[in-house]
Amino acid sequence: MRAPHARPARLAAQLAGIALYQVAPARSHGCASHDGDLALVLLGGDAGLRRGEIAALEWPDVDLANGVLTVRHTVYKGHLTLPKGGRSRKLSMTKKLVAALKAIKPEGSPPGAC
Repeated sequence: MRAPHARPARLAAQLAGIALYQVAPARSHGCASHDGDLALVLLGGDAGLRRGEIAALEWPDVDLANGVLTVRHTVYKGHLTLPKGGRSRKLSMTKKLVAALKAIKPEGSPPGAC
């Protein structure tokens, strides 16, 4: 049996206004960890983001009002680089993905984010 693969540090540690996933305590209206897991699955499955693109995603890249994600970077071998193809791209989000991201968006996100 293989040991589970660890998530990159950026993915596991950053949701508090910077990246989109964190291991967080439960919030009063629900379980933040479950919401984060759902958002991760939908970012990969619904939006088609690659693992490194999810790890590099930041809140300013997410436009919840218009349902658009901007993929500007990826994490490759521990370094932040341009995504595959060498340029950023914009993707439409499903309603389920928008709802999942709204559920995990931290209070007091930076101005202009989402």
